[in-house]
Amino acid sequence: MIARMNDPRTEQWLSLTAALNRTMREHAPDWTDHSGHDPGLTIVELIAYLAEDLLHNARVVEGGVPAVSRAIRALDASVLNPIATSGTVRPNFFAGRLLTADDLREEQEYHREKHRRHLQMLHGFGVVDGLQVDVASDGTTISVEPGMAIDPYGREIVLDDLVALPIPFNSPSPTCVVVQYAERFVDPVPVADGGTEPSHIEEGCDVSLKPGSGDEGITVARLLREDGAWRVDPAFVPPRLQNCRS
Repeated sequence: MIARMNDPRTEQWLSLTAALNRTMREHAPDWTDHSGHDPGLTIVELIAYLAEDLLHNARVVEGGVPAVSRAIRALDASVLNPIATSGTVRPNFFAGRLLTADDLREEQEYHREKHRRHLQMLHGFGVVDGLQVDVASDGTTISVEPGMAIDPYGREIVLDDLVALPIPFNSPSPTCVVVQYAERFVDPVPVADGGTEPSHIEEGCDVSLKPGSGDEGITVARLLREDGAWRVDPAFVPPRLQNCRS
């Protein structure tokens, strides 16, 4: 591109070129060759030339600031003072917007994720209340009392009713009693194509016996087998959240 030296418009064009070059460095970090022979720089200079020419011919002045100066300031601001974002995005609703099932799911997930992050970062994981494990007198079944825990992902594990489980005969000793977050689709309703779709999602708790604690849930008890009967290991203390009820 041939510069028109000693011309105010040349200075404006050079300023626009520099601003566009800074913007391209920000948005195209893989472009590393900014020398004069690179065709990318030629395209940037051409865009700046056309922008300067259009702005000059428009002769727009607002508040005593020439349009070219405002354009340069806007380009500089986009690079030097970018808008700070955290990466968290939530739906924006406005009058007349067409809402879909995906929009409503996105709205739900936004608030669920904020709640999970709050529990995970501010409280940790462990038993909040209840979930006491007892072995029946015959030593072959266990019961888990209702209660609540928070798993390592910040999800609430809620057990509303007493659960009784048989201990499999071939279970290794020790065996862990693990509660995990679980959900399932419920309440099917008819839909337009003649089939059905679940209208609700039920959140709950899955109780299982495992050789180890695993990473998905909370181990609430450890079982030991002695003389063919099982008992709760008194030496095992399940993780508990601070300031929770004992």
